[in-house]
Amino acid sequence: MNEAFSPFYCDPENLIQEQLREGIHFFSKKYKARKFVAYFQSFSNTHGSYDDLEKTYSIFREFPGILGAIIATRPDCLDKEKLEILTEIFKERYLGLEFGIETSKDSTLKRVNRLHSFRQTIEAINLASKYDVHIGGHVIIGLPGETWNDFMETAIQLSLLPLHSLKIHHLQIIKGTPMALDFGKDPKDFPTFSAKEYVAILSDFIERLNPSIMLDRLSTRAPRHLLISPRWGGLKESDILAIVEKTLQQRESWQGRLFKILD
Repeated sequence: MNEAFSPFYCDPENLIQEQLREGIHFFSKKYKARKFVAYFQSFSNTHGSYDDLEKTYSIFREFPGILGAIIATRPDCLDKEKLEILTEIFKERYLGLEFGIETSKDSTLKRVNRLHSFRQTIEAINLASKYDVHIGGHVIIGLPGETWNDFMETAIQLSLLPLHSLKIHHLQIIKGTPMALDFGKDPKDFPTFSAKEYVAILSDFIERLNPSIMLDRLSTRAPRHLLISPRWGGLKESDILAIVEKTLQQRESWQGRLFKILD
């Protein structure tokens, strides 16, 4: 359910040009911003024909104030020709690709209907690394059936990839989704955490993560009216960040303390 994570000004009924104009107006007014990077978040934004991609992203030439774009994608929706089209369009601007990775465990990817394998993730990210793009990833801690060992294995496997940045958050059960139905049938199979438990696992994850990978996000919050579980009261993303920093300080630890380059 993409409405849980989409800004109000990104109405899918509007043309992309109109969404960009509304976004520019909003941030210009609120933050006095003058330069922007567009973020194509919902769905996979490289799924389509080569002509469609060129038509969609060439519109940036109409917006000199937009310095580039971050494009969310999937490992199975990117190939050499699409990368060449995108890097040509953005050759004088910033281009970031954000891969939906979610986990390194293939059985989980199959269970949550991702329709790609972790091997495809490895191949797509390695391919993208040959181009002048910023490579980001997105993972979820707490997918059904996974354990602490699985979370740590994902940290280890991601650390071996040429990632520049990573977004992490806990699993949230959203009303009206297939996962909400599964959660209703067997909630015990979903390792939903208290905020304290999540911070501890997240700190363990960060300790094993390659220190060269920049962390863009450690948590997120779905709108309260859509969220089934977990409910952490009024905790904000900045609160989680502060608690993680404090936890690592108390452990006398840091990102990558347990990172090891495998032979």
